[in-house]
Amino acid sequence: MIQHLISRALCLALVLFVGLSLAAGAVEAENTADPAPAKLRVGYSSSGSMLYQDAEGKYRGYDAIYLYEIARYTGWEYEFVPYTNWSQAIADVAAGRIDILPTVLKTPEREKKMFFSLYPMASTSIAVIARPEDNRYIYGDIGSTDGARVGVREQTADTKAFFRWAAKNGLHFDIANYHDRGDLLAALRAGDIDLAATSYAGDVQKFPAIAEFAPQPMYFIVNPQKPQIAARLDQAMSNILLYNASFASLLERVSQPDKNRYRVLISEKEKDFIAALPPQRVALIANNAPYSYQRDGKMEGITVRVLEHIAALTGISFTYVPVKDEAEAFALSEKGEIDLIGSMNVDYFRAQENKLRMTTPYEQDSIALLVRKGHEPERLAVTGGQVQFLREHMPDKDFVTTATAADALSLLEQGRVDAIACDMMTATYYASLLHRGDYELRTLPDLPSCIALALPEDADPQLGFLLDRTIQYLVDTKMDEIEQKELNAAPISFTNLFDRLTSAQANAFVFLLVLAICLLAYFLWMLWHRNRLERRVAVIEREHDSMTASLAWEKKIGHAQQDFFAYMDDNIIRPVLISLKHLLAMGAAEPESPLHEDYLRCGQVQDFLIEVRLLNQLTQDNLARADWQDLPLSATLTEQGNTLSMAAARKNIRFTMDFSGIGEEHVLVEKRLFLMTLTRVMSYLIKYTPAGGSLLFSAFLSHMGDDPKRCVLWIFFHAPDLFVTPALLQAVRAMRECAQKNPRTIYECMSQEKCQTLDEQSMLVRLAILELLIPKIGGEWELSYTKDKGTEVTVDLVLDLADTDFPTIENTDSSAEGTLQSS
Repeated sequence: MIQHLISRALCLALVLFVGLSLAAGAVEAENTADPAPAKLRVGYSSSGSMLYQDAEGKYRGYDAIYLYEIARYTGWEYEFVPYTNWSQAIADVAAGRIDILPTVLKTPEREKKMFFSLYPMASTSIAVIARPEDNRYIYGDIGSTDGARVGVREQTADTKAFFRWAAKNGLHFDIANYHDRGDLLAALRAGDIDLAATSYAGDVQKFPAIAEFAPQPMYFIVNPQKPQIAARLDQAMSNILLYNASFASLLERVSQPDKNRYRVLISEKEKDFIAALPPQRVALIANNAPYSYQRDGKMEGITVRVLEHIAALTGISFTYVPVKDEAEAFALSEKGEIDLIGSMNVDYFRAQENKLRMTTPYEQDSIALLVRKGHEPERLAVTGGQVQFLREHMPDKDFVTTATAADALSLLEQGRVDAIACDMMTATYYASLLHRGDYELRTLPDLPSCIALALPEDADPQLGFLLDRTIQYLVDTKMDEIEQKELNAAPISFTNLFDRLTSAQANAFVFLLVLAICLLAYFLWMLWHRNRLERRVAVIEREHDSMTASLAWEKKIGHAQQDFFAYMDDNIIRPVLISLKHLLAMGAAEPESPLHEDYLRCGQVQDFLIEVRLLNQLTQDNLARADWQDLPLSATLTEQGNTLSMAAARKNIRFTMDFSGIGEEHVLVEKRLFLMTLTRVMSYLIKYTPAGGSLLFSAFLSHMGDDPKRCVLWIFFHAPDLFVTPALLQAVRAMRECAQKNPRTIYECMSQEKCQTLDEQSMLVRLAILELLIPKIGGEWELSYTKDKGTEVTVDLVLDLADTDFPTIENTDSSAEGTLQSS
């Protein structure tokens, strides 16, 4: 038994020893494995433009620059192997004959055969291209390509993507296969084929695209037998992305200058859409430099320049609607009164809340702080479009929200905040306006800031697509120039100009400025001393002339008033009194008397005299006034209307009332003058409306602005059968103009007007009473007459609502009815 256990232990020890020996051998083999070769074989297309040899035999192009950047981290050297057949180049990577091949599209089949870089090294899309001078094909009109002879590269991923696109769109082509892109483009230039379908990169971008589809990234592919190369390649690309994030975009601009040559091509369908599109109304904040601001009554700024370029490239026309801030722009957009918002911080949640869709940003940078020197930016002013984003990323700061960047700058200059946070372009612009010694500019590169146009969410998608394409073209080609011109156009303030002077120049400038101020002060003192007595004499003479003119004016008015009353006494009052005595003695007061008409006419004259007395009281401001009282408005108007309706019924006049626009409100008003106004207007209309006519008495109440206590009472009187002569209307207009200048001149005006009848004269006096009476209770009125509508009188009174529990309504029938009977 013991021997058996010993033998088993020896076997286990032997097995363990063998295992450890094998493991050690494996580790040693791994440690002594060949490192990645220092010189790599790199394949490329001999007819391509992403990697090529120049006239001196040096390698150039996008791929070459990217490979040299990778070599900074790896120390690799390259041996470049040209290929005339792209499929063969890919096959050689899979077979291990070359180490790296750039700009390869990823497919599941290829991923099984070779390593792909972890990160894309470029991007492309598949395009159907035509010769630049071939006018048979227009961008976007893919139907015109059906049946064309199309060249493709055989056995490539872009060709497969093209076939899938053609099948999906129901298109059929005569296909011509080529081994290499150079042969494909040469055949297109020679006219052997009508179109070519290939990746839209490098030299291919010199040809206009008829259609673009299948955007996708491109990668490096690596020999599957050398994983250490793939690992070091991924690490190098990771370093580039981390420490040189703008490398790829800069590389595109340097190595592919033709990338955007045909980016803004308008199809025939889009041209028809633009032709039918009305001018697009763009809301621009009037004080939002450098993006939009007003100069000499005209909108200027970066956004205006961008829209001008869009208009030139596409034919879309724009009109500008100045607004004070984003909130007003959002309100106009919701009402459908604008079609675009010119500048808005890209915040997709905020855009969704305001039912907007953002375009491609035309300004892309980072957030910057404009800080008062000597202060830590603890309290920051920021516009509403960025405050939520900044609070999330800077939770320890105190933010003050403003409507515009200009308001934020004002707070900074007043010292109420330590800094303002805004996009880099705005900060740079404002920095050029401020005194350099007081402020400094700090960037926050980790916090992006983008500015874009905004459309209503129900806008036509075609418009958004056109704007996106055009803006992307401008970002790549024109934006730097546009922004620099706007920064150069920024006005230089006096303090900023002084800040740019040298010490000697500043001292000389200060000396000259002080000297000029002293000379100016001496000159002004001499001028003041010389003209002192002349000014005093002029003042005395002006006062004397003013007093003389005032006395003469008062004397003239007094004479006109005396003449008017003398005329009334001599020509009306005395004969009327005598006639009334005789008529009463003869029994003319009885309706059956043949002299009853004469008696009534004398009564009219008597009424006229009563009105003249009241007019005199109003012009002299001798009318007694009572305190303002709490009146239940609807009930008061209804009672007055009921009383007036009885007077109208006596003349067989159809009388209608409508107070549906008034609830149970109580108002504060001078009751006597208020009821006098209503009664006189209606009594005049009842008196002069022919029997069998009609009258409308209506009113409604509306509140004023944000003050819940203030309201406007609108009173409307309509007499469609009452005729007013043009002479009377002209006399009323003249009378009102005189009364508004000076109430006492109303007599002079009335003495000059030549009204033909007593009714016209009486009506003129009564309307003069209204002109003086209504303003005393805080109102205005209008009289109008048209042949179709008849006579209309509108009275509007500004009143205060009363705080009351609706007191008992006093009976006003007696006073109103008495006035109507006298009329």
